[in-house]
Amino acid sequence: MVMTSPDQSISHGHDSLIQHKNISVVVPLFNKRSCIRRALESALGQTVPCREIVVVDDGSTDGGHMVVEQVDDPRIRLIRQENQGPSAARNRAIEEVHGELVAFLDADDEWKPWFLETISGLRTKHSEAGAYATAYEIRESWGHVHVPAYREIPPAPWEGIIPNYFRSCIRCNPMWTSAVAIRREVLDTVGRFVLCPGVGEDAELWARIALRYPIAFSWRIGAVYHREAENRCCEAVFTHVFTTDCFEQAMRDLGVPPQLRPDVEEFLARERLTAAARYVENGQPKVARSILRNCKTHRLYRQKLWWWFWSVIPIKLVSLAWRCRRWFRAVRPRIQKRPAHE
Repeated sequence: MVMTSPDQSISHGHDSLIQHKNISVVVPLFNKRSCIRRALESALGQTVPCREIVVVDDGSTDGGHMVVEQVDDPRIRLIRQENQGPSAARNRAIEEVHGELVAFLDADDEWKPWFLETISGLRTKHSEAGAYATAYEIRESWGHVHVPAYREIPPAPWEGIIPNYFRSCIRCNPMWTSAVAIRREVLDTVGRFVLCPGVGEDAELWARIALRYPIAFSWRIGAVYHREAENRCCEAVFTHVFTTDCFEQAMRDLGVPPQLRPDVEEFLARERLTAAARYVENGQPKVARSILRNCKTHRLYRQKLWWWFWSVIPIKLVSLAWRCRRWFRAVRPRIQKRPAHE
């Protein structure tokens, strides 16, 4: 692969891509040299091959783009740009792709070999859906592996249209960035990721899509969320409240049905609670309290009280509690593996 200057793309060619399924893969990259190969290999090893993989190197300083260059496959394109954040990187890739479906994969996560096969099956069965998502497993830093539980979705092995997307999000969002594919025409209709620092822009886009389209879901585990990975963007200092401007404008434009509005309001409350929690964890309790004052909820009042409690505790005690929690998570696997006779 020949290097080019920033803001230019590197292409392996497209002439031989017509036999592949019409799915494009978007991979934002920022200082993930240690795991980008794993992500790319998981995308290339699908039982249903993708059409192309567009990697946007968002100003990495660890040489991650050189790892991408070493993966020899004609479907990979590398685009380099100055650091603008993950939303800008994904938006840039969306402008470059050609597939009917756009699948997202973060550089520190990976897909199971059957992920795109599952997505293709959902697309065939539910062509009216705007987005397609699968279950995924979470690998924690202390070694624990688990699958999120969704209370408002029929139990596994069910798959189909989520009955009430916003209600299903109140406890745990069934759409996660590395286990989602969106129809390109849907992205052209609802817009792109909001450009804002921190995290939350993905949930906001999924919500805008859910206002207009059904969301299809499969319990078949299609991806792995590596929480043990280093330099995750969700671990960065949180500097914004969940961005609701685009979503609230979409609510006004479309007119949310009265029967759906309570669930939409609770969804917004959940996102604000998530923002408040991050501010508490990052030592900014005053900002957290300002968010909590404006967070109106009927179903999540316990979580609101919980984070209000932590927001009034002295910062030093909060920091100590969080260090103790991280220590316990680190030593718990060793405690659990200790022989019973010891």
